[in-house]
Amino acid sequence: IPGVVLDQWMYGISDAQHKRVDVHEFISGRLPGGMQRTIGFDAVCGITRSLLEQLAKVMDVLEPIAFHRDVSSHNVLVNFGCKRSDHNFDDPSFALIDFGLAVNSSTWSEDWNNSNLAGDPRYWTPAAWMAFAFGFSFVESHENQGHVRQYLSRMDHYSVGVLGIEILFALWDDVSKGPESCSAGLHEAKAAWCELWGSVVRLFQMFHIQGPLATREYLTASSETGGISLMVELLAKVRDRLQCAATECVNRAHAGLLRILADLIDEQGTCQWNSLAAMMNDMAAPQPSTAPQPSGQTCSGQDARVGESNKHRPLPSAKDVNETAAASNRRQTLGMPRVRGCPPGQQVLRIRSCSPPCLRLGSMNLPTSMTGSPRWASAHMQANQSYAPAAAVVAAAAAIAAGATAAAAAAAAA
Repeated sequence: IPGVVLDQWMYGISDAQHKRVDVHEFISGRLPGGMQRTIGFDAVCGITRSLLEQLAKVMDVLEPIAFHRDVSSHNVLVNFGCKRSDHNFDDPSFALIDFGLAVNSSTWSEDWNNSNLAGDPRYWTPAAWMAFAFGFSFVESHENQGHVRQYLSRMDHYSVGVLGIEILFALWDDVSKGPESCSAGLHEAKAAWCELWGSVVRLFQMFHIQGPLATREYLTASSETGGISLMVELLAKVRDRLQCAATECVNRAHAGLLRILADLIDEQGTCQWNSLAAMMNDMAAPQPSTAPQPSGQTCSGQDARVGESNKHRPLPSAKDVNETAAASNRRQTLGMPRVRGCPPGQQVLRIRSCSPPCLRLGSMNLPTSMTGSPRWASAHMQANQSYAPAAAVVAAAAAIAAGATAAAAAAAAA
């Protein structure tokens, strides 16, 4: 498959560097060899729109068969085809790879709370974090059943939405490209995203530096729901800011894109893969109010609630992530025995909780040997009926490559 791994193209760093890179530079800086903050807003919206449209076609065919569960910038290839000049990024081509953690979508509603957690934690839904910290029984009884619904049927929607926002704000040159008037509401949206993404990236790094047990203990240290509650509020803030930016007249051409991104990460989201492209084109921005807003006033009351984060345990700071893991190491055994049939890097983690999910985190090398009664995830996609048959996924992919419609591709896979 032609193309380069999307995260390497965007950031210019290796997998190992992602686990220890300075979070501020990763999110708000410009790492050497990467493409951060180098593209104007119209062009980066074009790239993001192409990503959503192309992945939606794949997901529309895949969904009747399987949920991918590991959509991330590391599992997407990007190819611009012809030689570019002066940062001309027209007509990018994207390819979704690595279906090794896919699950059978037809049985997922029965298997989900007896299954393993999987994928890159940076792209986990709030329900996945809740299950990791408190067990699936906590998710099942959560007062907001939208989180359960999202985990049951829209986890790929969420991951694609996070990836789209990541691309939008990582590549956008918000300083030197275009007049300031073209970014009305967008700086606020980016600030909200950076706050959320920075917290999630620090949790991701804590996984690798201190281990999953230390991360879980950090999240559960509060008497309520710890940093996960704040994470949910930060997500709501990002959605609110994207919706506000979509109402600005100067952003009318990209209002549909901004609204779709907000919908994809919403636990109450409604957009479907087969209508996503049309919705982006049809969602014209409503006429905004002519009354000027006082400086610092938000578009809704949501941001005021987010600001009350002193009620919750904060998500980890850089100091929390980089502190020594000696205490954690005393309780864990570094190095993991490879399970028979499990490809290198696709390891299985056992973890203690009241309803203990296991973790399969792609290429993550996680400490194990945790106490309690473990529930082992299958090491092998063909050894567990909840995993999508590889042949079906390959058949669907081949049908897509041949230009088949979604219905024809699904029939081919069946």
